[in-house]
Amino acid sequence: MGPNTRRFTTEGVAWIEKYSGILASLYGDPGQVAVANNSDVARMVREMKQSEAWNLWRGGKVLNMTYLGHILNCSKASAQSVWMDRLADLDQAARISSDEEVAKFAIEARIAFEKGI
Repeated sequence: MGPNTRRFTTEGVAWIEKYSGILASLYGDPGQVAVANNSDVARMVREMKQSEAWNLWRGGKVLNMTYLGHILNCSKASAQSVWMDRLADLDQAARISSDEEVAKFAIEARIAFEKGI
């Protein structure tokens, strides 16, 4: 969500949640640490839902890299690491916002990226 934010993959977050009790016993439990400012997430979701790619997807169109690039602020030529960071931001926004439609979009966006559509 920002230049100084550290991101975990969806699998990494699931692992941490699964072993949170063990981690807390080993390292202490400092409590919840906010991953991203909720206003950042709200802004990302709002901007995404106002995009052409979102409207095409809601209309049943298959996502492609060009439209995803507009939402994720990167291009087809961007490095894979950039795409992975932006997709992680999208996953995080879906999780924090608890918006099922955004979660479905994030899944399909990742599939489109992996297929190179």
